[in-house]
Amino acid sequence: MNETPNYEPISCDFYDQIEIFALRKNWIRMEYMSEGDLVIEVAKISTTLTRDKTEYLLTDQGQEIRMDLLKRITQLSPSSNMRINLLQKMEYNNWSNQKIATHLMNLKDCPDHALRRMSHIINAHDIWNRRILQLSQRFKIWQEWSCEECKELLSHVHQESGKILRRSQLDRIIHYSNTKIEPHESTVADIIYHVINHGTYHRGQISDILSSAGIEAIPTDFILFSRIHA
Repeated sequence: MNETPNYEPISCDFYDQIEIFALRKNWIRMEYMSEGDLVIEVAKISTTLTRDKTEYLLTDQGQEIRMDLLKRITQLSPSSNMRINLLQKMEYNNWSNQKIATHLMNLKDCPDHALRRMSHIINAHDIWNRRILQLSQRFKIWQEWSCEECKELLSHVHQESGKILRRSQLDRIIHYSNTKIEPHESTVADIIYHVINHGTYHRGQISDILSSAGIEAIPTDFILFSRIHA
């Protein structure tokens, strides 16, 4: 294992750039050294901190990166970068799912069909994550969860997709079999897009189920998310 050298203070201009990206919550592409290897990753900077006379940036995933190990940092735009666009849409997907899961949990009498479809959203998301990661399937497609379990599992599958999107090659071909054991192949980007679209479809079903039962549905339109997270 390579030893980490003593901290070398970065330039004021570079530090100011990092501070601006943190303030604006910009998506960035980072190139930094880790144990002798160059790591390329996308993230948002949550904040900066100083500890033992060493400066760090803290990412939205809770990762600490020593500033003098950064080789390059570049702002990315969701409108011009597929990876950032998918990360943004995945954040919207999680925001929408969590809003509905919280709403279902707060109902005195939650319709079974609504909870069944929320469980299905989770199961399908996990299955696709694990196909990308080349792991065996662990949930049945219509396996049912409680509202409390849904909240926890939604966070887990979202975090897994975030890790995939931040480092995976988006045009990498994934070979897998569907529920009928038929062989297929898709790119990582197409799979992630499918997960997001699949969630939107079933959230619409949940809203319809709630409305039919005389229960107020929760709006989860993308435009609402974009106003909050602009």
